[in-house]
Amino acid sequence: LDREDAESLLIPVQEGLFLVRESTSFPGDYTLCVCCNWRVEHYHIMYKENKLTIDDEEFFENLTQLIEGMRN
Repeated sequence: LDREDAESLLIPVQEGLFLVRESTSFPGDYTLCVCCNWRVEHYHIMYKENKLTIDDEEFFENLTQLIEGMRN
């Protein structure tokens, strides 16, 4: 699933709606696509030091925790 396909699945944009897809730019990684401020934002999910992060500031044990962390 590429960026454009993900966006088409999330349209019409509903605030907070999201999906996780395999990254096309970083094979083996994932991308969190989330509807925010009436557009779709794409966040590269990185695996570092046995944890997941999108910004190298907050780290999460698993994907569920990362998504919950993004909601807050």
